[in-house]
Amino acid sequence: MGIILDIIVLLTLAITMIFAVRLSRQFNDLKANESQLKSLILGLDNSTNKAKLAIQEMSSTAMSSGEELQLKINKSRELYDELEMVVEAGDNLAGRLQIMAEKTSKSAPSQKKPIKKKAKSEPIKKPKAKPMKKIIKKDNNKNMSQAEIGLMEALKNSRKAE
Repeated sequence: MGIILDIIVLLTLAITMIFAVRLSRQFNDLKANESQLKSLILGLDNSTNKAKLAIQEMSSTAMSSGEELQLKINKSRELYDELEMVVEAGDNLAGRLQIMAEKTSKSAPSQKKPIKKKAKSEPIKKPKAKPMKKIIKKDNNKNMSQAEIGLMEALKNSRKAE
């Protein structure tokens, strides 16, 4: 019985020695690859730092772009409000011009001419619009807001350019 026990102890010692040799080889491989592992860890650390910096730059860029966009939105709202005022002034001006036109048409003697029928082949001619200078001189900018005066000036300048 002592021999069997000695054989079992011998086998366990042999198995232990085999595992120890394997473990020793793995440690040697690890030591040989230690420099590669260090360079891999350093590369990972550098990549992480670069990513962190890139995220910070993207964040600051997004913030500045957001601020610029907000400024443009605010400016467009101001322009929208200003255009609304100009349109309202234009409507008021158009209403006054219409009233003035009605007054002048009522005060002018009515001269009805018979309408001649034109041949179908002739194009219909559009009546020429009266120059804006005459209308402005008649009204003389009385009872007009600054926006309406500005609109009238812009219309005069556009007529001159044509």
